[in-house]
Amino acid sequence: MNIDCRICKVRKYTEDGVAFMKKNSKKRKFKIKGILIMCFIMYAAYALINQQLMIHKLSKVQEQKMEQINNVISDNEKLKQMIKTSNSDEYIERMAREQLGLVKPGEKVYIDTNTQDNAK
Repeated sequence: MNIDCRICKVRKYTEDGVAFMKKNSKKRKFKIKGILIMCFIMYAAYALINQQLMIHKLSKVQEQKMEQINNVISDNEKLKQMIKTSNSDEYIERMAREQLGLVKPGEKVYIDTNTQDNAK
């Protein structure tokens, strides 16, 4: 009987040892899973923050580009208006008088000698 009891004790010990090893391996697996989950969460947080910063920068660039587009559109409208007026007879006559100093036939030109502009 002593031998049977010893065998039973050994079996219990080995069974307890296996159970003890199983518990440790479960704890290790849990720690590894926890570490992997934490790494994933940290990566996801980093990616989210990085994307938000990129979106913010791109929205500022978009606002600047939209402002530039609006400026170009307004300049374009002014130039179109200038083209329309430059083809008119009144504009051509005014430019001929102001820039070239031309006069119509029969017009008399008076020069004021008292002003400093004409004295030169």
